Order: sequence, then C-alpha cells, then structure tokens
Amino acid sequence: MAALGLFALCVLAFLLRSLGFEGVFLGEDVLFAAGDSYYHARIALWDFVNFPSILTFDSYINYPDGAAVPTPPLQDFVVAALARGLGGDPASLERVLAWWSPCVGALTPIPVYLAARRVGRVGVALGAAGLVAVMPILATASHVGNADHHALQALLGATLLWLCLAAVFPGARLRRIGWGLLAVRVAIALSWSGSLLYVLVADGLLLLTATLAARRDLLAMQALSVLASALILGSVVSLLPEPAGGPWWALSLSRLYPLALLAVAALAGAAFALERLRPQRSSAARLLGLIAPALLVG
Repeated sequence: MAALGLFALCVLAFLLRSLGFEGVFLGEDVLFAAGDSYYHARIALWDFVNFPSILTFDSYINYPDGAAVPTPPLQDFVVAALARGLGGDPASLERVLAWWSPCVGALTPIPVYLAARRVGRVGVALGAAGLVAVMPILATASHVGNADHHALQALLGATLLWLCLAAVFPGARLRRIGWGLLAVRVAIALSWSGSLLYVLVADGLLLLTATLAARRDLLAMQALSVLASALILGSVVSLLPEPAGGPWWALSLSRLYPLALLAVAALAGAAFALERLRPQRSSAARLLGLIAPALLVG
C-alpha cells in the first residue's frame, strides 16, 4: 500500500506540473519560462550540436570578450544527451527541455518519503511526500517549460538528506551509503553554483552526529567519501576556465568547492583518529576534541 500511495503522489506531482502545457507547446514552437530557462536552452543546444563536448566559455556574454559559463554543466549536458538519444534533432531537444523539470519534480517525493520514513511511520512519510508533490513553490519551479536547475536541486537535496539520515542509524550499509553520498555531492555541485551550502550543512551535521555518538565507522566513511568527492570536483574544476570572479569565487564552480570539501574530510579524519587513539567517555569531551583541528583547518 505504501508503494502504491507513493506512486500515486508521483503521478499527482507530474500532473500538477503539466497543467497549462498547451501554452508551452505552440505548434512547432516551444515557449519556455521567462528568465534563466533560455540560457539553459542555449547551453543545452550548444552541447547538443557539439556532443559530447560541453560549453565552458561563452562568447555571447560579457561582450565583446566573452566569459566562462557561470552555471555548472551537468543538467544541460544530460538534457542534450537525452535529446540525442530520443530523436537527435533540435525539436527533440526542445521537447526534452520542456518536460525535464516536470519529470524530475515527479521523482522528488521518492527521496522525501525515504528520508521521512527513517524518522517516522508510513503515514508521516506519505504526508511529507504529499507536501512536496503539491507545494506551490516547488510545482512552479519544476513546471513544464521551466528549464532552470531548481527541480534537479530539489531532487538532489532531498536525496542528500535521505542518505545522511540513513547513515546515522545502526546497521546501515555504510559502504553503499558512502558511494551514494559521493555521487550526490558531485552531482549537486555540477548542477548549481550555490550547492556548497547544501553539502556543508548536511556533512557538517553528519560529522557532528558521528562525533557525539563516537561512531568511528561513520567518521571513517564520511572522511573517505568527502575526500573522494573533493578529488573528483578538483579534477573537474581544473578542466574548466577560471570563473569571472576569480579562481576562488563563491558564486560559481571554483576551487573553493574542493577546498571546502577537503576541510570537511580533514575534520572527519581528525575526529576518527582522536576517537581511535584517545576515546572519550562524554559527548562534550569528544566535541571539545574537535576544536583544535577545526581551528587548524579554519
């Protein structure tokens, strides 16, 4: 029954996000939502035409010099790849772009349900998933014709929350969760330039929980998973042109991202080492033991 209810909520989410589709598909033309949707369409079109290359430097902005593309490349590249697989013509790209957000938004209740199920009964979890399915701001951000990144961020953010909650319970399969966290951290960073806020809050709370509970297994998993995330993102950043605001700019995918993740990995590693070498009996003592490493990392 729970699976059937969740499926119904996903269908409801898709239908709500599809209302008014007749105003998006106008004959052979597609009318996207005003704003950033058109820039994502421009990048996706370039990726589509030049597949598997991605647009990293855009001569259309910062005239006459051009500038590095300010948005991370993952979403537009995936849309371009799907369009080539589903039709291979520009009309297919427009249709995929228009339906991308409703399809992604229809999947978001699933990780929300799974996250809520970790802390509540089935009814609570279905209620949480139902709120996500019908919440007006989420439905608007993932409406048909909206090619912006907000729908994907909601899905990835909810998945990050679910994995962090799953990790703290005894008996969790930490190896699988570690791989999942690695994938979500990388995906979320490659989808939105402000996603470091999500990652630092999630991993900060996970680190705090593992430290207070003296969970050496969780600390070790987090240290390795975050370190791997930092190395992958560092490799990606090294291949991208320098952002308009400089190599450490917070408003674009820059060296700041892998550096911040390296700091989290260092703190998790330090907490693991302290717990293994000098285990403390009280939670307060464990927390105080992190002060020196935190100051050093800071």
